[in-house]
Amino acid sequence: MKIIVLIVNYNSWDKTLAMLESGDALEVIPEFYVLDNNSDINPIPCIRTIREKYSDVNIVNFATNFGYFGAVHEFLRVSPHLQFDWLFIANSDLLFSDPCVFNYLDDFLAEAQGVGIYCPSVISAVTGRDQNPFLLKKPSRLYYYKYAIISSSFMLSKLYYSLFMLKSVLMAVQHKRTVKQKCSRYIFAPHGSFLGFSSTFFQKGGVIENRNFLFYEEEIAGFICDALGLVVVYDPRVQIFHEEHATTGSGLTKAKICIKKKSLSILKKYMLI
Repeated sequence: MKIIVLIVNYNSWDKTLAMLESGDALEVIPEFYVLDNNSDINPIPCIRTIREKYSDVNIVNFATNFGYFGAVHEFLRVSPHLQFDWLFIANSDLLFSDPCVFNYLDDFLAEAQGVGIYCPSVISAVTGRDQNPFLLKKPSRLYYYKYAIISSSFMLSKLYYSLFMLKSVLMAVQHKRTVKQKCSRYIFAPHGSFLGFSSTFFQKGGVIENRNFLFYEEEIAGFICDALGLVVVYDPRVQIFHEEHATTGSGLTKAKICIKKKSLSILKKYMLI
């Protein structure tokens, strides 16, 4: 079984190095690629360490910042003959805290329902809670209109973001983890920081959407999978650790709101609204 992990990097070489180092303990070793989105910050010692210590890691440097899924789309476009059973897309702010992350993938390749996407537990460094499942069920039109209203005003967005961060802080204070289930189950959408696409997903015509620079990758991936008649599997038997917003920044800016609006318009098309 061939597993490829695409780490999308932008000004976070230190995080990328830490992620690769955490992968040393993995029982099943994937083939790593680092897709650099034309970083402005390129610490020579860090990059040299990656090249020397992980000489088998492929570093792909783009002359343009394609965004998160956009970088993956561009990589696949210029690598049409790439062969794999599973293709994982990963933020660089992750740590492989569990050596068994890739141990159970064989269980799902031959599943009769047709598995399009696989995701493990993603434990937030902020709250200590599992960020999966991202969405249990297909979102309704109200889901879209909710975020359309929030994104219509910078002040509304700031208020919503502040309430969201307050909730995160309260959850962190409680020190409670939500990983209770130990059996895999079907969900609608996985958290976007780490998700694996099966070869079946691509064989059935699935694509990595590249029109949204950032945000709403989860929902769009879920709708594509659903349209293909495939399922998304959440497997809480394994976990990875997520240092949230280490790569995108934790603040809310007008530029981010503009990006969210554009991505939301793309999601709208998948929701057939």
